[in-house]
Amino acid sequence: MEVILVLQDIIRKTKISEEIEQRINYDISYFSPTKKLFDYQKNAIKDIFKTLILYYNVCRQEKNNLFEYYKAHGLKEKYITVKNPNPYLDFGFSINQFNQISIDQLINRA
Repeated sequence: MEVILVLQDIIRKTKISEEIEQRINYDISYFSPTKKLFDYQKNAIKDIFKTLILYYNVCRQEKNNLFEYYKAHGLKEKYITVKNPNPYLDFGFSINQFNQISIDQLINRA
């Protein structure tokens, strides 16, 4: 299973308070009178809200704690493989000789 799907699965299984869950599940389909979000966009927003709640409330704003939380809940991989790295784009990540970026480096940049 790809790392991104593992992280998504961990976040979606993370339990948060019912009050916050209701706020996250608020209908965010429309963010302007003429624009509507697609389902994948709505799900991504809900996932990032849960990630932020996890980071601020559970992990006490420590990125290392967030990485440890992911590892404790099923993250086994240490790297994400970049399928087609573009040498002209520099996102500030160190890519190793196997075209991989370490997950802790990604979390540290968040």
